[in-house]
Amino acid sequence: MSRDVAHDLLQRAIFALDLYELLENSDAVVANLNGRVPDEGTIVEAAVAWHAGKALVLYKADARAPFDGSDNPMLTGLGGFCLVSKLSDLPGAVGEQLRVSRARRVDETVVKGQQIAEVWRSLRSASTLRQLLITLFASDKEGMR
Repeated sequence: MSRDVAHDLLQRAIFALDLYELLENSDAVVANLNGRVPDEGTIVEAAVAWHAGKALVLYKADARAPFDGSDNPMLTGLGGFCLVSKLSDLPGAVGEQLRVSRARRVDETVVKGQQIAEVWRSLRSASTLRQLLITLFASDKEGMR
């Protein structure tokens, strides 16, 4: 077996095993976002976990972030825009996420996105969009979990 073939097989095995363990053998995922830009594999695992309805906690004890002090909202949104910054808080955060219903979070998020897109396309004033955003998210204490 050539080195290229062996490398390709190993890459495919890592991907399949990782997804199997994440989807079949875990109830919760803790994604470590430390670093200016989080690890690409961690981002994929967090997105897969979120979409699959797994409990997801984002951990970040690092102040570095690429977007004016914030991480990318496409990533932080997966954790309901909540980051746990102390290791001692992780067990409680995981327990809380295991108790929260996540059954419809993908559908609910897509519906909110559709509403925003429709208002944006027919935008007559910024106040209309502002009011929609307030209506959709101001009272949403759980974010998009």
